[in-house]
Amino acid sequence: VVGEIVRSLLVATVIWPFALWRPRLRFSMPVARQLIAYGRHIVGAGIAIFFFTNADNAAIGRWLGTEQLGFYVLAFTLGAMPLTQIAYSINRVLFPSFTFLQHSREPLAEAYGKALAGVGTLAAPLTLATALLGPAFLRLLYGDKWEGSVTALQILAFYGFFRAGGGSAGEILKSMGKPRQLALVTYVQLLLVLVCLYPAVVIGGIAGVAILFTGATLAGVLLATFLACRACDAPLLRIF
Repeated sequence: VVGEIVRSLLVATVIWPFALWRPRLRFSMPVARQLIAYGRHIVGAGIAIFFFTNADNAAIGRWLGTEQLGFYVLAFTLGAMPLTQIAYSINRVLFPSFTFLQHSREPLAEAYGKALAGVGTLAAPLTLATALLGPAFLRLLYGDKWEGSVTALQILAFYGFFRAGGGSAGEILKSMGKPRQLALVTYVQLLLVLVCLYPAVVIGGIAGVAILFTGATLAGVLLATFLACRACDAPLLRIF
């Protein structure tokens, strides 16, 4: 808690000299309505993402036990987490950049394409390296007792790839004032997982869960990309 408070104070101190805006004790109902209308969908998407990203651990721990959960968590940490963190960092930059271009459809579509190309150039070799070399790296670093993580690790590498590639579409939707569509994407992903989670666990074990979440993420990416292309008039085939 102390570390988080200190971090926030340091960030505020560093940003303050560069920020043109200064807070004032003033309330505006029109602004509040705008923020609530926009923010409620962001909050809804955030809640859906929270359940989506935690349902796998909960289900495996509940139905398969702590040993299988340990295998899965290690597979996720090595297979998906690096790409997920890279995507998170990149998307924090993309949102203000896309927002700056929100009223210029052609430059925005071009920026979207360049962002995807950049992320893909970084994510594709990392994904392939993780899928092909990850098992050997895992055995070398952790030993044969973690052999149960291998298959899930290879699958979750593609989960990380889809998360990285699909993030740009979400930032397009947010920057163009369409958070409702972004929330829709997260609801679809969560619904797919909730419907299929128990059969995936029972039939496929942790590998089945990894396949389910990778597939649900891909479905969300396809839907988000379609909506983003329609929003900024980007050529769908070129983006794909």
